[in-house]
Amino acid sequence: MIVKRFLATLAPEAKRIRMDVVLHLGQEDYAAQGARTVEPGWHAFYAPYTKVEEVTLPPLEEGHAVHADKLEKIQKETQPPKRYTAASIIKALESKNLGTKATRASIVQTLFDRNYLSGKSIQVTPLGLQVEQALEKNVPEILSEAMTRQFEEEMEAIEQQKITKDAVVQDGREELEKILTQFKEKEGPIGQELVSALRQTQSAANVLGPCKACGKSLAIRKSQYGFFVGCTGYPDCRTLYPLPREALIKPLNKICDSCGTPTVSVHRKGKRSFTMCLDPKCKTKENWGQKPTTPASTPGSSTVSSAATKPSLAPSFSPTATSPGSSAASASPAPFSKPLSKPRRRAAPKTPPESSTPRIDYGD
Repeated sequence: MIVKRFLATLAPEAKRIRMDVVLHLGQEDYAAQGARTVEPGWHAFYAPYTKVEEVTLPPLEEGHAVHADKLEKIQKETQPPKRYTAASIIKALESKNLGTKATRASIVQTLFDRNYLSGKSIQVTPLGLQVEQALEKNVPEILSEAMTRQFEEEMEAIEQQKITKDAVVQDGREELEKILTQFKEKEGPIGQELVSALRQTQSAANVLGPCKACGKSLAIRKSQYGFFVGCTGYPDCRTLYPLPREALIKPLNKICDSCGTPTVSVHRKGKRSFTMCLDPKCKTKENWGQKPTTPASTPGSSTVSSAATKPSLAPSFSPTATSPGSSAASASPAPFSKPLSKPRRRAAPKTPPESSTPRIDYGD
């Protein structure tokens, strides 16, 4: 896609023809729109990532009479707006002049990291909704878009040398001291309102899916040995599944086709994440932990004997025939048949006692 986009920037412009038609039927007007590509231009290089709708209308002329084949009355309701995505919410922040190009993406990521938002089609979690309601009720100034926009505009004014830094810092200190004082006075009620939402959010994150034994929910539990998956119907249902250690488990809301248990996403620090089902005996895990099998030896190929698996301190050589008059040392050794092990450390040579007289050789 990156290559196609680069080539599209060097390609000529695309040309499209658009037609708007208004039909008069009785006392009502009906509109139709059509568009088609005449010269593809850069569209040809950027395909299939170019999203262009081709709607071709029949040839029409102004004042020409047409026949209506069918009249249909359709009743529709007002559709709600689409949910934000990570890209569209950044555009919304830009349109409201909130944040900067360098901070908008980090602001959205912080909302996800704190579990206020979830999903690609963004949904507000119960915790995020309760935080907004608690702050709006007790400290509405902290959610003020006007105050945030004012600070951003003052920061740009400092960059353009229209205002001094000290004036902006002083103004910001006064505003923050006022908000923090008000927040401190109502810290207790705010915390009580957030406790229930926090527990509800944590409970929803721990539920992985239905139990195939009893139909109740499987959830992440903690014991003295670590985390595991247990059924919420305990003690009537004793279904248990192990979980990988030192990993973050996220539910995928999907069921494995082979064993019927929920699938999860496993995230480990410094390693690539992967998906798996909960049942350790599932057919999809038959090859887990197995080393790849070596191909069977063919006639004429060399094999390694079982004796060669033991480590040896010195390499072994296979005997080789020598020609008459040549020494055995001149014969080329065969390749090592055993892997070399770490050599032993030699003991330090013993030094003569200090009382002994050194021997001096004066020659003849």
